[in-house]
Amino acid sequence: MRPLPLTDSVRLPVGRAVERHLDDRNWRVLRWLLAGFLLGAPIATVASLEGGRYADAAAWGLNLLVVLLLVLARRSRLFERHVREISIGYLVVQLAVLLVTSPETGFSYALAGYVVPFVLFFFRLRRIELAALLAASLGIAVWYAMLPGSDSASAGASLGRAFGAAAFCVVAFLVSDRLTNRRRSAFLSLWRLEHGRAQEQARMREELDDARKIQLSMLPRSTPNLAWLDLASASLPATEVGGDYYDYVPLDAERLAIVVGDVAGHGMASGLVLAAIRGGLHLLRGELARPLEALHRLDRMVHAVAPGRMYVTLQIAILDHRERRVTVVSAGHPPVLHYRARSGAVEELGRPAVPLGTGLDPRLGEDSEDLAAGDVLLFYSDGVPEATDVHGEAFGHQRLAAALSRSAIGSSAGEVRGSVLDGVNRFKGDVELADDLTVVVAKVTG
Repeated sequence: MRPLPLTDSVRLPVGRAVERHLDDRNWRVLRWLLAGFLLGAPIATVASLEGGRYADAAAWGLNLLVVLLLVLARRSRLFERHVREISIGYLVVQLAVLLVTSPETGFSYALAGYVVPFVLFFFRLRRIELAALLAASLGIAVWYAMLPGSDSASAGASLGRAFGAAAFCVVAFLVSDRLTNRRRSAFLSLWRLEHGRAQEQARMREELDDARKIQLSMLPRSTPNLAWLDLASASLPATEVGGDYYDYVPLDAERLAIVVGDVAGHGMASGLVLAAIRGGLHLLRGELARPLEALHRLDRMVHAVAPGRMYVTLQIAILDHRERRVTVVSAGHPPVLHYRARSGAVEELGRPAVPLGTGLDPRLGEDSEDLAAGDVLLFYSDGVPEATDVHGEAFGHQRLAAALSRSAIGSSAGEVRGSVLDGVNRFKGDVELADDLTVVVAKVTG
């Protein structure tokens, strides 16, 4: 039986938690008694056999068997739930064995009147259980105290011994009960404090879970159904609430805007800023065809609402089927990887710029390239190249470009996405993500 940590006891009802705490104490005391009798029982059994006291030997042998059974059962669930009752039963059995095997009245009197009450000092029992054990022990002590004789001197001495045992049993009851109450009160104070902390943590986890659900609801539930474009995406937050964002905004039948963003850090603060950005993007949906103007307006909004040092990288790409071109405006976001089907080359698309919300001139500019059937565009957050393995080495842009190049030929957007994510997962192994990870794949099909 292992002691139950306070952090685990708060999961139990308060009454059961108190009992388990007191039972942990009872088990520690019982463990020492079992160890003592486990050493002494074989010696007493052999001594009884050598002295020809076969009944005593049988009693000690039975006692040894009980001790061994308790030692073997100490890790069982039944033992754990009933350690107090088992302790009481064991004390009764040991008292009976010692009384049966003891030939001396004085020893039996001392055992019942003083030794047993002294041992009960160390147990933490219920008041009724403690009173019953002490009453039984006192009754046995009085019985042996009154045995020696019936003359007045002997009777007076016997009465004195009986009163002595009674006084000690009363003291034992009062002290043990007081110690039990003090231990119960001290534990309850700690338990209520930890229970309140656990409830607060549960409330926070529930709020984070709700925030996670809200954030996930901000991401597209499906991809636009376009005959000329195959789309696939994935976003994996590093914590309950991530700081990555992506969206598809159809401008018309021939044009699609893809938005990918990343708030510095992750957690609740990033999620709140992300919600504000999403709201701003929805207000600017009609202006996304002019991505430079839209990002300048978002820059002012982020600078006004985001706390200090919480910057946002954002990228808007306009895919134009009619013109067969892709135009990218990026504010501090990693460049788009453009796989060209004709040459098999992977190129970076997107000019360096300052993130949104810094209060500095973002120096935004457009970068545009032709598109052809079979071309693949890979949008991603910096959590992808910055994923590390057990040695602290980053996945890097070269491995990312290689993963795109290997999977782009003859694969759907979903297969390319899966290949990139599998590459990252194999590289990092069991290392947890330090940052949110987002991948959006767009493949030109016609």
